[in-house]
Amino acid sequence: GSYAMYLQRLNALGVKQFANDGLLISNNPQNSSLVDYDIICDANNNAVLVFTDIRNGGAINPFAYLISPAGNFFFFLNGITLSDSINSFQAIPRAVATSDGNYIFIWRLGTGPQKIAMQKLNSAGVKQWGSTMQIITSGTNENYDWCDMVPSDNGSMIMMWSGYTGTFISPVNYRIYSQKFSSAGTRVWNATQDTVYSLGRVSGFYEPKVYPDGSNGALYQWQ
Repeated sequence: GSYAMYLQRLNALGVKQFANDGLLISNNPQNSSLVDYDIICDANNNAVLVFTDIRNGGAINPFAYLISPAGNFFFFLNGITLSDSINSFQAIPRAVATSDGNYIFIWRLGTGPQKIAMQKLNSAGVKQWGSTMQIITSGTNENYDWCDMVPSDNGSMIMMWSGYTGTFISPVNYRIYSQKFSSAGTRVWNATQDTVYSLGRVSGFYEPKVYPDGSNGALYQWQ
């Protein structure tokens, strides 16, 4: 049939706070390939959800939801459409709550070569970087993949992503990149990005990770 997205809240004793089968978030049409999702908690104990489905027809697209501890929908009942390119394959969405009370979302965009897209919403679900998503591209045949991020100072965030040529199964010239983006979505560290790793081949199935270091910086992990 199809898939649906549910949310459950447990108290400190593990007792369910929503309906026994969970709070229905979305039963929009889904592809058989869900390609990951993300959930975080903001400073007001709200759940921030981002996942993909095919409600717009065609390829999977990312959608964001903000749910209160009581189960109220802040980003409207059907969430927020993050992308303006409904025919492009868009996977692996990630979310971060920024220090200025907003939310940044990033995800993988398209194929041949793959890119990274990002968008910022305020607490009312209004897009802060314009109606169109911002796109990070290599400008060459290098694919970008496995994007993730951590919050930093003054509403900024630090993003990590992979770059490679070849295929996902057999990537060539594999690198891990990083860049800091301001609250306005502009690059902070330099005009391109910093290279965290470029010493060898890594299988496309090994997802690198990034974690906050407690001082507005980032800790990177890969194998």
